[in-house]
Amino acid sequence: EPDDPEAWEYLGYVRRDLGDTEGAQEAFAKAEQIPLQLEGLRMSQNTDRTWSVQATFSNRTEQPVQNLKVKFVLVSVDGQILESKEAELAGTPLDAGQAENVTVQFSTPADNPRVRYDIL
Repeated sequence: EPDDPEAWEYLGYVRRDLGDTEGAQEAFAKAEQIPLQLEGLRMSQNTDRTWSVQATFSNRTEQPVQNLKVKFVLVSVDGQILESKEAELAGTPLDAGQAENVTVQFSTPADNPRVRYDIL
């Protein structure tokens, strides 16, 4: 996930251990630029085969964040993008470490899809 700060941090450690100081610094910098950490994602299928997605994000910075957008993408088993939806987060300031839930309802029926997300 390109918006997963933990993945960027791990990449930074790997690059550092391989002697790639510049690459490590770039990976750590990318991690620092991502204000939200995905804490949990739950998908449930409705009776009409559409999907509801509930995600919990927390503020991983030391400063409050506000008015953020997250784009969710419903992806078929074969990798085809079926639908995308944007959701707003932190309409009021979200303090450091504080979490907020967001729910997205997709209208495209699908069997066994995946969901990707991007922090905008």
